[in-house]
Amino acid sequence: MTIPVESETHFIWMPARYVSLFGDFGVQMYDIVTVVALVVGATGWLVMTRQIRVGVKKRLLALGLIGLTTVFFTRLFHILFWGLEQNIAHPTLLVQLGHGRSIHGAVAGFWLSAFLISKLWRTPLPPLLNAISIWSVFGLVCARIGNFWNSEMVGTATTWSTGIGFYFHGDHGTVIRHPVQLYEAALALMLLVILIVLYVRIRVTKTDHRYLPASVAFIGLGIIRFCCDFIKEEPGHLFGSLLTTGQILSIPLMLLGGWLLYLPFHKRQGNR
Repeated sequence: MTIPVESETHFIWMPARYVSLFGDFGVQMYDIVTVVALVVGATGWLVMTRQIRVGVKKRLLALGLIGLTTVFFTRLFHILFWGLEQNIAHPTLLVQLGHGRSIHGAVAGFWLSAFLISKLWRTPLPPLLNAISIWSVFGLVCARIGNFWNSEMVGTATTWSTGIGFYFHGDHGTVIRHPVQLYEAALALMLLVILIVLYVRIRVTKTDHRYLPASVAFIGLGIIRFCCDFIKEEPGHLFGSLLTTGQILSIPLMLLGGWLLYLPFHKRQGNR
């Protein structure tokens, strides 16, 4: 469906390709939000895990492990599920870290790094997993803002008042589309607030449900991605036309969250 632009009623998104910092030196917006996601996320994670008594060297090693694991899995998932044919045709893309990243891969990398750090620090998994799941949701907010700035992962055509034209997309803004990147960022931001409230409540009340923030994060991330993919332009259909690739990968994410939500009740029943 093609909807002509009505410049008087719809906004045409035409951002600067680079943000100027020092004269002619410019940086892409996606790189800026990536740095923000890393720095703010790492700071928050360090604050949330400060009660775990480990040395500075182990903390720095843990941050390095999180970074390497997450970068590896974001690229791996994108290569396997979204860009396999393209990467086979152009092998040089495999080593270009900025070319294609997967949110599902990032979550997998965060999960694995939390597990490895719990072994490295010899500490229980729940506080590490809760803290890193909050970081992953903040990362999604930043990623979608970057996608919106670059006119990537645009939505389908719409007549909604929230629709905008993306000048740097293939249609040069001649089609009014859902700013689905902003929808996803706003929903993830709401989820982030909920997770912070849950985390603080657990710390204050010392509740038994140790995995609650992580389980809510995984379920919430899965639901957000599953729903937003319905209004994304060319979301990818690796496993058939019924569901998108992102929706298929969101199902195990939601199941993992459900299992973490059920786990404390299962243990409680087993102790009776």
